[in-house]
Amino acid sequence: MTKTLTAFRSQMPRIVACLLFPGFELLDVAAPLELLGAVGQETLQFRYVTTTGGENVQSSLMEASGSGQGGPRLQADFEMAPDGAIRALGGGRNEDAIRPNVLFVPGGVGTRRLVSGDDEQGVLSWIADCVQHCEIVFSVCTGSWVLARAGVLDGLEATSNKAVLRLGQPQRDRPQVMWQASA
Repeated sequence: MTKTLTAFRSQMPRIVACLLFPGFELLDVAAPLELLGAVGQETLQFRYVTTTGGENVQSSLMEASGSGQGGPRLQADFEMAPDGAIRALGGGRNEDAIRPNVLFVPGGVGTRRLVSGDDEQGVLSWIADCVQHCEIVFSVCTGSWVLARAGVLDGLEATSNKAVLRLGQPQRDRPQVMWQASA
């Protein structure tokens, strides 16, 4: 069942967990959250969730100066907690963890590491747990590949970055998803 943002207003506020990982694409985070932010904090509250345990997560945006410092960093305020919950970064206790209502996974070059590894940080299993309690799950670009690797898109139609789809990487990685090359 599809809900609109207007429907959320009667059930305020909703916690939106934005997953930040090294190499996320800054525009993939900024554009959707700016749009969603227009409904106001009384409706949606954004929580930046780190996959690394550190406060600052570096984006994949290329730095114009060429100094090799990489892209801008966003400061996370929450970290992954057991059973798909999130807790305050730096001293948050499991018993203080909260469950987000919405999960957002951006794309970026860092998604390749998330989908190719052995999930040593538990990111994919955390996503699978988190989705069980969310009303809405969405992604931008290759974020859908991460959701697919977590097993939460099986049997559903999904799309991703067109160049990645042309190479067939998500399709080989998760054939249970009905990948759409044009959407």
